Amino acid sequence: MTEPGADNSNRLDDADALIWAVERDPSLANTMSSLVVFDGPVDERALRLRLERAARLVPRMRQRVVGNPMSLAPPRWELDVEFDLDNHLDVLDCPGDGTRRAALDYAAELIAAPFDRERPLFRFALLHGVDGDRSALITKAHHALADGLGMLQIQLEVFDFEPDAPDPELPPAPEADPFNPAERLANAIGHEGSRTLEAARDLGAALLKAAGGGDDALDRLVDTAASALRSVQPSPPLSPVLTDRGSGTHHEVLTLPLDDLKAAGKRAGTRMNAAFVAGVAHGLGIFHDQAGVRCDLLRMGMPVSLRSGEDAAGTGNHLAPIRVELPVLAEEPDHLIQIVDALINAQREDPAQALVEPAQRLLARLPASVGAWAFAQVLRGSDFLTSNLPGSPVPMYIGGSKVLAQYPFGPTSAAAVNVTLLSYLDEAHIGVSVDTAATDQPELIADCVSRGLAWILAG
Repeated sequence: MTEPGADNSNRLDDADALIWAVERDPSLANTMSSLVVFDGPVDERALRLRLERAARLVPRMRQRVVGNPMSLAPPRWELDVEFDLDNHLDVLDCPGDGTRRAALDYAAELIAAPFDRERPLFRFALLHGVDGDRSALITKAHHALADGLGMLQIQLEVFDFEPDAPDPELPPAPEADPFNPAERLANAIGHEGSRTLEAARDLGAALLKAAGGGDDALDRLVDTAASALRSVQPSPPLSPVLTDRGSGTHHEVLTLPLDDLKAAGKRAGTRMNAAFVAGVAHGLGIFHDQAGVRCDLLRMGMPVSLRSGEDAAGTGNHLAPIRVELPVLAEEPDHLIQIVDALINAQREDPAQALVEPAQRLLARLPASVGAWAFAQVLRGSDFLTSNLPGSPVPMYIGGSKVLAQYPFGPTSAAAVNVTLLSYLDEAHIGVSVDTAATDQPELIADCVSRGLAWILAG
């Protein structure tokens, strides 16, 4: 066994530890999910075999989070010696009238249910009889298990990329090698001793780098620190109507031609993401206009991926969050796309962004309740969230059944709305998640977002 004071590879990193702790407030639950629609019935045996294989190849899928409320060290990922796929996979007929709407409503219930923290943090449900003889697969995973791109890496182990792919072979199941109480204590002490010094050193290095050299170094340092404080200070939502927050979520889905969205970004001299965000912002502007209230700006939160090709599947989050205030109405689509692009790029390039990760490390050194409270204040105040994920450019299958669409649903995380895009083949599949405490008109929100995106595409 590795020396207990040195092995920290299976301990939650600081960002994941904060995500884990902040869920004391149900409105801040961090669950990633999707609804995958197939062209016909999915064979349960084929699905189970592929999920079992993934759970043997991706360690996090077979591990649970083990912590001690009296310890300052973050919890550890430890192998669930009683792992049973039956605890993570449900197979049933689609409830209600069997429509896609019924599948979405069931998905909302499953996604809202808290994870069993004594087990690994993922759940799947296979629904038969959706829109006739089709199947739909609901996927659900905790954000501490992986970020959006990490979940897509896990999917590589679950889906086939040929309709007649043979059944995969099962690798050996991992074996547990748990710490005893004395080793656990030694590991926690060793972890905290090294990580606290490392966190302080990294924050100091980031501040010195931001300051640079020369006579105006102090001024740059002050400006960077002030910018960092502005980006994390608690702020009320800018929307005058989408103000309340709760734990209930309503899901809607949209589909757009991927090439049209890319063309809109290119037409405005930028990329698809700016066109997508501009369309979402404009749609929410339409919603406020229909509500008869004036709203010029909304605050958007968006994750910026730091994941590299060397980051394995299911290895937590590799994200830097940004917050930016965006205009929601404009006379010309291209003008709005360009403004949105400039504002997002300015926030990404702000020197204060270099302080985010070191600051998270220090925040995670605080007692869990204090660190979680402080982190929650950062999350509050966003009106909406967006995320844009690259999906598979080639068809996906399970046991010969072809994936027609995969609609992603990101957590609202104290925002009123989350709009997440996942590309698949030549389509952009969009999930709209609306906090039902923020509005009793979630369908109207999705319709307005659809109209905002159509306005962007029309040019």
